[in-house]
Amino acid sequence: MDNRIKISPHLRELLRRPFGHLIRGDSPSAAEIRPLLRGAQRVISVGDATTENLLNVGITPSIQIIDLKEKRRGRDPILAGLSGKKRIINNPSGFVTFEAVSAIREVIHSDEPILLQVDGEEDLLALPSVALSPIGGAVAYGQPDEGMVVVSVDRETKLRAEKLLKESGLPEYLLKY
Repeated sequence: MDNRIKISPHLRELLRRPFGHLIRGDSPSAAEIRPLLRGAQRVISVGDATTENLLNVGITPSIQIIDLKEKRRGRDPILAGLSGKKRIINNPSGFVTFEAVSAIREVIHSDEPILLQVDGEEDLLALPSVALSPIGGAVAYGQPDEGMVVVSVDRETKLRAEKLLKESGLPEYLLKY
């Protein structure tokens, strides 16, 4: 049994559209970011540039998912602001692994920041991050060549993310705490 799902061309097309509020540009300001995260109980960042942008405006995400790449090219590691535990997980390009989803599920309620460093590619992990985030949380991720997307997690966004993942073949048990 393969312990990963391949993202279908249909789902990939859906994911080209922002799942939440798009902040255009490479370096969003605190004035653009902070109102979207105000009141968020837990913030998950997906992507090196997104994580760095949040850290630069004084927001330390509860879970930081990075792969040490930007647009599939190596980049300098983010050092300032990263704290807490670090865990390395496997997630090849074009897939969502059960290991990656399980890791997010396991750390979702951690009291200290967690860095999930992906061996492979982290881009598609925004979807399980939304599905697993508690209602009232937020997920920030990069939208290639456009900017940063901030998803305020509510019942509707969670259900939409879960539905897309299940339709792609992710077992339902991985989406339960």
